[in-house]
Amino acid sequence: MSETLFESAQAILTGFDTALSRQWREEDRKWRREDLEWRKVEQGQIGLETDFMTDGRKWRAQDMEQRVLDNARFVWSRAVEKNRREVEERAEQLKGISNLAALIGGFALIAFLEFGVDDDTPVGLVVGFGLTTALTVGLMVNAMVTTSLMHASILKTGKNFVSEEDEAEFIFRCRQFARDYRIGDRPPAPARTFDAHWSQRAEGEWRRAFFMFSAGIPLFLLNLALAGWIKFSHHRDNNLTAILISVVMVVSCITLLLSHRQWGRHLVARRDDLVQVAARAPIDPASLPFDWHLKPQPPAPRFQRVVAVSRSLNSGDGSQSLPATPFTSSLGEAATMQLTGRPVGQTPLTSTSRALAAGNGRSVARSLSPSAPAHPAPTAPAAAKSTWSRPVRQLGRSLSSAELILGEFRKRIGPSDPRMGGRPPSRQLSLSRMAQAMVGGIGAGLPMAKGPSKEAAGRV
Repeated sequence: MSETLFESAQAILTGFDTALSRQWREEDRKWRREDLEWRKVEQGQIGLETDFMTDGRKWRAQDMEQRVLDNARFVWSRAVEKNRREVEERAEQLKGISNLAALIGGFALIAFLEFGVDDDTPVGLVVGFGLTTALTVGLMVNAMVTTSLMHASILKTGKNFVSEEDEAEFIFRCRQFARDYRIGDRPPAPARTFDAHWSQRAEGEWRRAFFMFSAGIPLFLLNLALAGWIKFSHHRDNNLTAILISVVMVVSCITLLLSHRQWGRHLVARRDDLVQVAARAPIDPASLPFDWHLKPQPPAPRFQRVVAVSRSLNSGDGSQSLPATPFTSSLGEAATMQLTGRPVGQTPLTSTSRALAAGNGRSVARSLSPSAPAHPAPTAPAAAKSTWSRPVRQLGRSLSSAELILGEFRKRIGPSDPRMGGRPPSRQLSLSRMAQAMVGGIGAGLPMAKGPSKEAAGRV
């Protein structure tokens, strides 16, 4: 009986175990099918992400290529504008010389035709008058014809340097430069420029025409002086009129020579081509191949001697002088940091310095020093007075040295300095900012009182 019950229980447990195993296998197959489906979905998502990343790289490459193309077009537009301005400049020069040469030559020719000579006139005056007239007319006519032909030539050929073929070649070289850039390569420049054409083909003719025009004007003045002697040599005023005319012509000739020395050399001076300038100028490879413009060089350390003068003036009083760090960076936050020793962004204490310079001495200690405590402990008025008397006198002398520095800055780097014209606005000196930096540094260098109260500081 017991064996039968045991076998029955064992059969029931075996069947139950078999049913559970079958159920677990079905659930396992179901989970595996779902896992395969989820893997297919994940593979699809990964494929979409891969396609998106591939498209992103392609879009990025297209965007960079478009930016390179835009940069090349912008640089080409600057070259076109430069070419247009050079053509207009040379055209105006040639037109002005041509008009003046025609005017002076016409005056000399009309004076020669309308002038009458008496039989008793000295032969030397007549020969000199005829020779100067011929030379003046010949030089002026040659200068007028040369400049007129050059003017017509540059107006005809000036547009050939900005043709579509040159633009396509330049843009192609710019894109090739951006694609195949290596350290040491230089940015491309237009292969042909009007400036190079002028230097090679027209510079000599322009110098020759300007020389003939410049030589014809003194001859014209000499011709007028000789005409005065011929006209008034037999007058009853004993040649006074002829002498006055000669003196006026001599003064005019001297003035002409001085003006020609000041401005004539500038007109005939040679100018380097843009490609030659680019070949000599150093280029920082950190921002290439996308930074295609020539950067200005960092400014020279102009302020070392001035800062040394201020340091020597302050060191004679035993006060804290300005830092000895040489000025090598651009004028800006770095200059403020070097002069004052204060972190960038902290406002210089100009209001407190002005108040103390006026002699009222009503500012508290924490307004002069950023490191002073916010609520100083009260002390005796006598201690406050003894603490503040020397810094106030010392600050007056320091402000005088600051004014000396500002005066030196205005003399050395002023708006009339021609070296400032080629610098961008970000490199120019801001006197107000430097004044704030120096006055703030002077205020920060004073020995601070550690505990005067507001009432004690107000009674000083």
